[in-house]
Amino acid sequence: MGNKIENFGNGNMVWTIIYRDYNGKHNSKVVYGPPDKTSMLSAVKEEYKRLIALMPGNQKVTLAPEKP
Repeated sequence: MGNKIENFGNGNMVWTIIYRDYNGKHNSKVVYGPPDKTSMLSAVKEEYKRLIALMPGNQKVTLAPEKP
């Protein structure tokens, strides 16, 4: 069973978000939401307080390794 993709409001556009989790580590996730970037940004910022980036589409994200 795969991970369920989050849906933010009405819409089925695919977005990639980059955020910092509660442990301070950077992470990325693919989510669904409205095609309007302003509406999507508002919706995502409510759930992800430490949002770094919002990009349209399913983007490949490579993050630098954490410092030891």
